Amino acid sequence: WDPTWSPDGKKIVFVTSGDEFETTQLMQVDANGGEPKQIVKVSTSFTPVYHPTEHQVYFCSYTEITKEIFSMAVFCWEEGSLESIFRKPTSEQFDFYSCAISRDGKFIGYEVADLESESSEIVISEFSGKNEKRFGQFPTVQSLCIGKGGEFVIASIPSAEDGLSATLYMLQGDKRTALTNGK
Repeated sequence: WDPTWSPDGKKIVFVTSGDEFETTQLMQVDANGGEPKQIVKVSTSFTPVYHPTEHQVYFCSYTEITKEIFSMAVFCWEEGSLESIFRKPTSEQFDFYSCAISRDGKFIGYEVADLESESSEIVISEFSGKNEKRFGQFPTVQSLCIGKGGEFVIASIPSAEDGLSATLYMLQGDKRTALTNGK
């Protein structure tokens, strides 16, 4: 799941489960097909994205530190090298999804899901954690992309309980503009 193209269109990275769903793996395959190769195996990984100008893959992951404390991290993988570049503590109440990077490669965005209130918000910041911006409360976020400079976000928000239709919204500051009608 969660396939993503390399900027040059030659490779595809995707997530698959391993060890009877105990771990996930990031796999890479040539865009023309072939045998996928494992590039990373971790407890959880989701929403891999290629850096728009580099041959690096960013992905979100979280691990249990103690029974109550989890850590969401964004990792950068580049040809055998794995580095944690962003880390955010969380708890059993919160979970993180929908990792994205801006087209200029300077901002990270993710969904913070509050499991108790069953609502989510989108958080955008520089990789250093500076200049954090928060965008609205939503039931959930299917996916997101970040505009250049982190000034706006396009988010796909489910518009029906069945999860089969969604509305695209442009989020900029406190302004929320529907770009589609949820069909």
